[in-house]
Amino acid sequence: MPQPPPARRRLKPGARRRQILDVATREIAASGFRGASLAEIAENVGVSQPGLLHHFPSKAALLLAVLEQKSAEDTAIVDEVFADAEGTVGQAITALVEVNQRDPERIRLYTVTAAESIDAGHPAHDFYLRRYQGTRARLAERLAKDRERGRLPETLDVAEVATEILALLDGLQFQWLLDPGVDMTGPVRAYFARLYGRT
Repeated sequence: MPQPPPARRRLKPGARRRQILDVATREIAASGFRGASLAEIAENVGVSQPGLLHHFPSKAALLLAVLEQKSAEDTAIVDEVFADAEGTVGQAITALVEVNQRDPERIRLYTVTAAESIDAGHPAHDFYLRRYQGTRARLAERLAKDRERGRLPETLDVAEVATEILALLDGLQFQWLLDPGVDMTGPVRAYFARLYGRT
């Protein structure tokens, strides 16, 4: 005789939403946006698909909620370093890389969905466009502060270096996903040692 399905636990809306986001993060990181299934996410959460859609009205809305959550977590890590008046861009980025290297799922999520989002019709296209524009601007602003404090050369093009930093991080993350033996933190530390050693 077949066993009845396990009883579904009732959770407060905030806790259920967080659970959905956690499961969706795993599914989307593993399969990408197009490969992830709302039905599987709902099953792994322990809710019906209509129950999942009660919290997130569409698959696209769920993807964006996942990305916004991870982006907010990244911002919190960097802001914690910048809360110290002496914190540099190099210290903040290195701290972020150290956290990310312990969380391959986060890196895979960003790498897979960012690659997919090159298609202008992808639901995360505008998210990544804004993310890169905003991150470059924020990095350039922080680099300018380090330059004003005499930590970086006065002639340093902060906009150019901000783009360079993002290229370094994206490239290392991709290599690390292909080969987990690749060290991400070491090259980042070495890069900033050279950058800040130019003064």
